[in-house]
Amino acid sequence: MNRTVLFILILGYLLSPYVYTWLADPNGSWYRPFIVWGLSALILSIMSGRISRDS
Repeated sequence: MNRTVLFILILGYLLSPYVYTWLADPNGSWYRPFIVWGLSALILSIMSGRISRDS
């Protein structure tokens, strides 16, 4: 398995409880889920660009 993918999976596993608590906070801002989705889309677009250039 690629080291980058493995690192992202482990990092996601370790940080998921904190991110879920941050997203589910009733006193939080309405745009918090959009921040997570935006960062996910940005990271995936960067990774897909890197993969297509290397191939």
